[in-house]
Amino acid sequence: MDTHPRQAASYTAFSGLLMLLYGAYLFSTGFSAVSGVPAIYGAAINVFKWTLLVGGLLLLVTAAVCAVGHRAGLILDTLISGASGALLVGCSGIWFAKGRGFDPQDVVVMIFGIILVREAMGSWKIYAASALQIESPVMPVRDPEPIHPASIRPESIPEGDEPPAEGYLAALAKDKQEPPSASYE
Repeated sequence: MDTHPRQAASYTAFSGLLMLLYGAYLFSTGFSAVSGVPAIYGAAINVFKWTLLVGGLLLLVTAAVCAVGHRAGLILDTLISGASGALLVGCSGIWFAKGRGFDPQDVVVMIFGIILVREAMGSWKIYAASALQIESPVMPVRDPEPIHPASIRPESIPEGDEPPAEGYLAALAKDKQEPPSASYE
């Protein structure tokens, strides 16, 4: 398994738990639009509640997938965090435009949506970085084995097993080249 998905697991779990708990709270209290607001405002409230509930649950599942180290969890986090964040930003935008006045909750929802979108971008960056490491692993390069000086045969000594007629030292003395080296040049 990969350690990169584990980097995103805690943030995803925190976001998912926060969304799920707040969504469950809103459903249990019967949170809905007040009368006299445009229909799109009421629809945004329903989208908001379902985004919190379903998105929170999906983010918790995604956090579990990331915690075990599956790279697919990063893609899920990118998709789910990005979609949830975009829906939250959209809902708060509708509330700003169609609401009856300034509501601090709309600002908090907008900020949380932006945080989720940033989390999605972060997961995508982690996924891209882990993909590069998997596709192009760095292979260790071994140093070449050095040439043993005794294996170098000067040109003045004939090939084969027979020694030179005048002897090895005399044959080497006639050699006008530099002494052999074991370098790779």
